[in-house]
Parts: sequence; C-alpha cells; structure tokens
Amino acid sequence: MIAAQLAGTFGLRGFKVFVADLDNQATATFLWGTHTKARERLPATVTPMAFAGTQLPDHLLELSATQELILLDCPPILESEPVHTSLLAADLVLIPVPPSRGDVMSSLQAGEFAAKVRDKDNPSMRIAYVVNMMRRGVFHGKAEEDLRRLAQEPVLKSKIGLRAAFPESQARNCTVQWIDSRSSASQEIEALANEVAALIGLPKKRTKGAKK
Repeated sequence: MIAAQLAGTFGLRGFKVFVADLDNQATATFLWGTHTKARERLPATVTPMAFAGTQLPDHLLELSATQELILLDCPPILESEPVHTSLLAADLVLIPVPPSRGDVMSSLQAGEFAAKVRDKDNPSMRIAYVVNMMRRGVFHGKAEEDLRRLAQEPVLKSKIGLRAAFPESQARNCTVQWIDSRSSASQEIEALANEVAALIGLPKKRTKGAKK
C-alpha cells in the first residue's frame, strides 16, 4: 500500500515513477498495474518483477536510464534474493511498522538485517521506519513509544493511520488523492512523501520543464 501510494503521489508531482513488484503474490500489480482505470488513477508504472531473479540488478540499471524514481515493493521474507538485491541497490529502505508490540519487535529485526547489509555492501543506503495503520488506544501509543525508544535508525515523523480511504483506494485502483485530495489520508501520504524526498535528495515537486 505504501509503495503504491508513494508512487502515485510522486507521479502526481510530475515525476516519472516505476514500481517493481517483487512479491510473488504480485498484489500491487493486481491492484494498480493491470487495470485500465489504474493507469489513469495512479500515475506510475507498476510491474511484476519477482521473476527477474539474478537478473534484477540488470533490470534496475536499465530502468534507471528512463525513470526518475524506482520503488521496490519487497516480499515480507527478509532472507530472500529479491530483498537482498533490493538492499544492495536501494538509496532508502522504508520499513512500515504497525503499532503493536510484536510488529515493533519484528520490524526492528528487519532494520537490523538491513543495517548489516548496509554496513557491509551499501554504505550510502539510508534506513527509516514509518508507523503504519496507526489507531487510537493506549497499547498502540505505547507500541509507538517503544519503537521510537528502541530504534537504531530514524523513525519518521509522518504516520499513516488506519483509514477507510486506503482499502477504498485498492478497490478503486487509485491513489487516496484521487478519492479526496483534502482527506486526512491524502495529507498523511503527502507528508510521508515530503520526508522521503528529503531523505533521498529529491525535490518535493518536479520542476516544470525539467528534462526527464
């Protein structure tokens, strides 16, 4: 969800964006890459690439010549070839964390795994956590506090709430901005996109007339 919404947001800002769907289930491709409506409602290319295997680096290099931003939607299995290749190629690893104690611990482990790859093979890569599916409640707030206290990598200020607009955007093959650009969901995604842009040195919005 976050990969697709960020892709659509940067697409709306004028960037040429590609989402490499590396999950064998290809959920992102099914929801946003195959429907005619999706091409109009989410301005980014979403393509299944789990098949690429050892050829993934070559595909990414080729894509980098024509795309201004490439998002890699990885499977949840850390020790897999697509994840390892993504960590070698990435400028930024964004780890979504639902606000529960178990999810916080597993997400911190994912961050530690990414940090080991960074320290060994990709020293310029940045890692950040983003609180996802946030909701009200003492236990959820405590889980967020634990994440911010224990994380060895930055936890972004932006938080994505558990909002009906996100499953609706799946059903309608669109960005949340397409549903309502003034909604809380849209504001949250826009704020997250601003933080991501700052972390990777990308302008918040593509300058009109700039060469693609």
